[in-house]
Amino acid sequence: MFENLQGQLREDISTVAKINLTIDAWTSGNKLPFMAITTHWIDTRYERFNTLIRFERLRGSHTAGNMSDVMIKVLDMYQIRESINCITADNAVVNDGKIFDLELKMQDWSQEDGEIRCLAHVLNLAAQTVLKTLKSEAEEREVGLVSDDCDDSGHNNEVDPATSLRKLRQIVAKV
Repeated sequence: MFENLQGQLREDISTVAKINLTIDAWTSGNKLPFMAITTHWIDTRYERFNTLIRFERLRGSHTAGNMSDVMIKVLDMYQIRESINCITADNAVVNDGKIFDLELKMQDWSQEDGEIRCLAHVLNLAAQTVLKTLKSEAEEREVGLVSDDCDDSGHNNEVDPATSLRKLRQIVAKV
């Protein structure tokens, strides 16, 4: 069944001028490294296709060499090495080496023209940085509020809604 599906996919892909890839690698909870490769293309009828072409357990760890070897093996298996337009991956440092290795092994493909960093991953990293900055600033402000509302003994002399709200924010900030 796999050979039939692979043959059909190879036939579908062969009619397309360029193919885009997305790649992701991770380690499972039981410490096994995996890599997935998906293809994306538009056919002559302008119909869009997205297909997982390989889900592979890596031998060894997530090194650039291991991952680029698997990718070349898969591209050759489907006979699409020369059809690759762009490759999208996350911002893991190992991807820089993997993409460099691929550029050396693929004649008509260059990192400069064909590498795309995953926008969702970039936005996630940016959002995390903003949230960490806001949290840090909020904690600094909350610490300042404690000293503003207290007398020399550290006891709060005010009893009003604003003071109660500040106390609540201080508790939440500490949690």
